[in-house]
Amino acid sequence: MDLQKIRVRKDLERMVINYRIRGDISEDQCAQICDYIDRTIGGGFYPRPAQGKQGRAVIPFPATYTGLQQEEKPEKETEIQEKEEEPPTIYAPYGEPLPEGVQDFREVLQRDGLALIGWRVRSGKEGILYNVLWAQSGTGARITRWSGLVREEDMAHVMPEDSDYWADRLKVIYDIDVAPDSILSGPFSNYKAYIEALKNAEIRNSAGEKVNFDYKFIFAAEKQNRFLTRNKELVDIRIPTRVLTCLDEREIHTIKGLQRLTVQEIRKIKNLGPATVNDTIAILKKAGITLQEEKRECEEDQGQLLLEF
Repeated sequence: MDLQKIRVRKDLERMVINYRIRGDISEDQCAQICDYIDRTIGGGFYPRPAQGKQGRAVIPFPATYTGLQQEEKPEKETEIQEKEEEPPTIYAPYGEPLPEGVQDFREVLQRDGLALIGWRVRSGKEGILYNVLWAQSGTGARITRWSGLVREEDMAHVMPEDSDYWADRLKVIYDIDVAPDSILSGPFSNYKAYIEALKNAEIRNSAGEKVNFDYKFIFAAEKQNRFLTRNKELVDIRIPTRVLTCLDEREIHTIKGLQRLTVQEIRKIKNLGPATVNDTIAILKKAGITLQEEKRECEEDQGQLLLEF
């Protein structure tokens, strides 16, 4: 993982996306450029938490701690913990029934251009959560992406990198492996043969449609297309990309949702400077959209004036 390359790549992708939002380039051009940037610069991706001891999330940063070490636990106790923490894994290849009581999401999670590798099932304060893993099937590369933690009601439409939620302290329920381990850990020839086997098996999705494993699913471009579709109303009035991203994180995707915010609330959003906020307000006014001022502050000002009298 190269943090500097990741930052440069993200900055360039945001620049390209901004041109797309402004209408200077098409969606296809945006997708092709983003894919080229992703393949050329590389650098890997920001570390995602992996399940460690006691089901806690561990982020594998490329660094080594050389300071004081905590007192080591007895060897026997460590061995017992490792045995208890190993999650049960269910191998569920296509065509094979799942054990009784285990929900089958294989058809629900079929996507064009993606080979379903499997999913994890975890439990936390939010209830039962799922994390799905896919690999590209139509690009000639063995690149994988997780969905991030989602609820069961999201499983029918969840896509790679849809969720940024990676909670720690989750209880391990079980893992489902649809593809064998050798598909990702073995030689690339194993992966190619597996994709060909899926094509020959004519795997279908929950709608009964044959999955197109030849479709070129580009992770960065597909994610950006979903972002643009989700925020179409705000994209059409040319809201700045930085503002769109901040609003999207707050699940505000429409003009109606934006109008619930006040000017003061927008100014309080982190990572938005005064110039960006002023430009956004000007764009909204030009589109005939006026945000309200903070009522509470107005009432406090009026109350202060009465006290002075």
